[in-house]
Amino acid sequence: MEKLPPALRVLDDNGNDITNISYGEAEDDVARSFNIFNDSPEPLEWEIVTTAEWIKSVSKTKGELKAGGTQVVVVTINRNLLLSGTNKTTLHVVSDNGSKQLPLNATNSKKLPTQETTIARLTFPVSKEDKFAVTVTGLATGSTYFVRAYAKNSSGVAYSTNEVSFTPTTVLPDVMKERYSNQSVAGGTVTLNATIVDAGDPEYTERGFVYGMVHNPNIEDDTKKIAPGKGTGAYSVNLIGLEMGNIYYVRAYAINEQGTAYGDEITLDFNPVMPTGRTLAVSDLTATSAKFNGDIIAKGYPAFTEKGFVYGTMPIPTLDDVSATSVVVSGTTTGEYIAAVSNLTTETTYYVRAYAKTETEIQYGEVKAFFPSAPAFVIIKELNLMVQTKELGSFYWKDGERACENYHHG
Repeated sequence: MEKLPPALRVLDDNGNDITNISYGEAEDDVARSFNIFNDSPEPLEWEIVTTAEWIKSVSKTKGELKAGGTQVVVVTINRNLLLSGTNKTTLHVVSDNGSKQLPLNATNSKKLPTQETTIARLTFPVSKEDKFAVTVTGLATGSTYFVRAYAKNSSGVAYSTNEVSFTPTTVLPDVMKERYSNQSVAGGTVTLNATIVDAGDPEYTERGFVYGMVHNPNIEDDTKKIAPGKGTGAYSVNLIGLEMGNIYYVRAYAINEQGTAYGDEITLDFNPVMPTGRTLAVSDLTATSAKFNGDIIAKGYPAFTEKGFVYGTMPIPTLDDVSATSVVVSGTTTGEYIAAVSNLTTETTYYVRAYAKTETEIQYGEVKAFFPSAPAFVIIKELNLMVQTKELGSFYWKDGERACENYHHG
């Protein structure tokens, strides 16, 4: 027997096996993609493990692939964390049917800065206060500063006995997602809302939303929508052109010198869900009128905008049938609803269906048949006559009228 090769493969966009991934020297060269392929007749579970600090993000770190399935993975690096020269690491792609060790390397051509010592003196107006303070601006991010207080008089300069040090650092802005609203599946639109909790240090220069059809969308690989404004607080954008039948993943973001901060991911489902309803039995039936009864169990998504009944003499009436008649019932809530109809033709079989209409489709309930007919008794007015027949049964006098008992046919 011949042992089958492992099912897990790592391929490029042309279907060729990848042996390593290299990033160039350009500052904007930060993303590479590859494909995980299940080359077996059975499902495969996989996971990606990496340890390098300069790997900023991996678009998807684990999942399951059906036989012949492919998963696109995007690896993004942070060039600010690269050491001078060539940086190497290994991406471990493991599964329950084969593994792949994928070498990654990235080159940092920047020269390390030469450390210089700079001394600056800050003066403060003389006052009687024991404590004083001064604000310093223009400090270099990442540089270490040492500080001593001093006081000067005619005898000389006195310095504080203690020395303090500090290193200015940048702080990413804090983005918190809130919600989405005004979603129209048929129109392909939605309003996205988020809040900047912390503007970062230095303050962010761009904010907005990024979206795509893969989990954890990022501004390098997916579509972004910039929101104007600055500072903390809420902001919103309107998305248009989204396609029905797709599922989109969205994250709020804000960018400063430190990098990009993302909010939590939200999911936008643009798959329509039809409302659920049923046709109930026809009631209050007479020779020319009836009462229709329906029930909306679930509104659907997007929610239905119209409900009612359609009826006619054909077995399956529809709103598009010119021979059928529709009755619209006001309201867009769930629950039972009714409609009274008249001017029906006696001794004719009718068919009725409840319906609920959305922006895109119509959902019908089951068909109910009904038969308007004459009443089951009559009153006959006659004077001074007593009749008894086998077909009509017996009659009796009452106040000049004669009523029919055991009447069989109107």
